Amino acid sequence: MIVVLGGEGVLLLEGATHPYVPAFSVRPWDTTAAGDSFRGALAVALAEGRTLKRSARRACAAAASSTVRPLPGGQARAGRPPAQR
Repeated sequence: MIVVLGGEGVLLLEGATHPYVPAFSVRPWDTTAAGDSFRGALAVALAEGRTLKRSARRACAAAASSTVRPLPGGQARAGRPPAQR
């Protein structure tokens, strides 16, 4: 089982152990798709045969990267939307 802690990361409940996987530190632009990105990346990583902990780490990275503002050319820049500045 995975307990999602939002911007704090995730807690994995595997048998007697409960490893914590921290979130990546970013300045989010828009968090709308972060959960979808997390779940999609988690599903792909598990389907590829990765461990739950490695899959969760990859999913946290996908969620974090989905929240930053895109720039032309596919790069990303952290920041807040203009309405929040």
